[in-house]
Amino acid sequence: MDSKLAKPLYLQRGHDEAIADPEMRGRFASYWSFPVAPAALLQFGFAKPYPWLPREETLLHAVTERCREAIEKARLQTEIRRLEAESRKAEEDERRRIGRELHDEAGQSLLVLRLQLEMMERDASPEMRPRLAEARGVAEHTVDELRRIVAALSPSVLERLGLPAALRQLVARFHKVHSSEVRLRVSGACDAFPRQLQEVIYRVAQESLQNIAKHSQATRVNLLLQSTDKRVRLSISDNGAGFHQEAALGKPMSFGLAGMRERAALLHGTLTIHTAPGKGVRVLLELPQSSTTGTLHGKNSYFVD
Repeated sequence: MDSKLAKPLYLQRGHDEAIADPEMRGRFASYWSFPVAPAALLQFGFAKPYPWLPREETLLHAVTERCREAIEKARLQTEIRRLEAESRKAEEDERRRIGRELHDEAGQSLLVLRLQLEMMERDASPEMRPRLAEARGVAEHTVDELRRIVAALSPSVLERLGLPAALRQLVARFHKVHSSEVRLRVSGACDAFPRQLQEVIYRVAQESLQNIAKHSQATRVNLLLQSTDKRVRLSISDNGAGFHQEAALGKPMSFGLAGMRERAALLHGTLTIHTAPGKGVRVLLELPQSSTTGTLHGKNSYFVD
């Protein structure tokens, strides 16, 4: 900002070169210019000479102070969102790293152990074979559990096959351990979503199914993923026990619900939960296909697309 604009000014036509908007210059008989922040101004034009009175100057100071507070609040909120996004990205990167290490190190070692136990079982005496078969069964169960943990940590199937296939795999794993009838329907083109969008959709579906398996006692679960030109909607509903939403969010360990809402908010989306005791639960995630961005127009105006 020009140094002469860093203080309150009363200007008249013919001395209005300090007016930031060229379209305002020469159109008015007098002007008020009040700095709000290092890069922000309030400027007014009047049809006749209108020097401000003391009470008006006091009001302008109060208004600009409120504007400074609002600008600082917006700046802090933007910084918080940036840090939250970086934190989520670091979390996903760490999940992928741990998943790779478990798969490449522990997973491969367990597969070798299972193979060796199988070979020993073939060559062992009849009295030893049942014990070796039991040990091989433990190894196989551990391999299956490790694969489940790796898939939960890092949904690599998203990168390999895309979102619809990843959701189908998630539903299949849920159905193996839960007796509920599960239906998944995908409507629209969902393979071309940005990776970050796919990860949020997948994580919300994963967290919702985990909650259903742990708490709901549901017999029917429906997942619906819909895509339009501008928005994506994921709906997950069940006919289970439901809960008091306020009480659940108030619990110290209710990170699941809060985490889902944070993930949605980082992509300028919303996550709503509709539930009541005995009425089941419906989780609704809505996301824009592209994030809203701001564009500067000229020196002194800002518009949000």
